[in-house]
Amino acid sequence: MMCFTSAKNEAQNASHTAQLAFNISETAKQTFDSSSASLPPVAAMVNSSFEAANGNLSELEQGHKDSEQLLEDVTEAEELLEQYIAQRDELERLGAEIRDLDREAEDLLAQFSVAADQYAQCAGA
Repeated sequence: MMCFTSAKNEAQNASHTAQLAFNISETAKQTFDSSSASLPPVAAMVNSSFEAANGNLSELEQGHKDSEQLLEDVTEAEELLEQYIAQRDELERLGAEIRDLDREAEDLLAQFSVAADQYAQCAGA
């Protein structure tokens, strides 16, 4: 009878252990199902965030390229402005030189006119 009681106790212990294992597996399944149900929205949120970040990166890269081009354009504009200023200064210098030459020409014409009048008086006398 002792063998029967011992076997019965072992069977009851095994049944109890099996029930505990079943309960644990049920809890694990519920946790898995709950986690699986929450994964698609999280995955969608992660994908959406990734797409937004990727779009932002593209915009930043384009902005960087645009700013580099703008810097090149501004540098070129500064060089053109310096050339313009140098040419304007040269034009002003040449204008002053032309005015001086005009005055000299007028003076020479006036001197020539006086000399021509004197020559005409001498030739006519």
